[in-house]
Amino acid sequence: MNNKNSFTLIEMIISITLFSIIIIFLYSTLNIMQKSNQIYKDELNKIIKKEDIKLLLFEDLINTHEPIPLETDKEGNTILSFRSNNTYHNVFYTNILYIISKNKNLLRIESSLKYDKKKLSQFKNNKKKYVDIIQKDIKLFKVYQHKNKSLYTIQIMSKDKKDLLITINTI
Repeated sequence: MNNKNSFTLIEMIISITLFSIIIIFLYSTLNIMQKSNQIYKDELNKIIKKEDIKLLLFEDLINTHEPIPLETDKEGNTILSFRSNNTYHNVFYTNILYIISKNKNLLRIESSLKYDKKKLSQFKNNKKKYVDIIQKDIKLFKVYQHKNKSLYTIQIMSKDKKDLLITINTI
């Protein structure tokens, strides 16, 4: 009479092989999940960035108490220059400027001086300003003013063809 108290070699090889196959499937599933999570995270960051831009523009425009003049640069982009109570860097720098830089970045500039195209060198040399890059690789920045003068539509088109369209009522 033989009592069998242990596994045979064949049984061990089969169990290790099955365990290895299960681990390989689990690892590939984990890898796919990590890739999809990264894609989701990247898309979520893009959405958050767009919402931050919308909020910043909204807060800037809603806190202005004067008509906003719309100027355009040589490439047809809008230059927004106005006074706003929405300041992030210095309470006394109430002059806000949105402009496209030579590097195709949308800049938001808080300054103590009001922007004037005719006195551009004076504005550029002013050290009392804060410059924030709002978005990079801008193809078009256009602001449209509606008939009632307090409603603005802002179009930001980037080179990656992700458009941002915002309508703001400044009343």
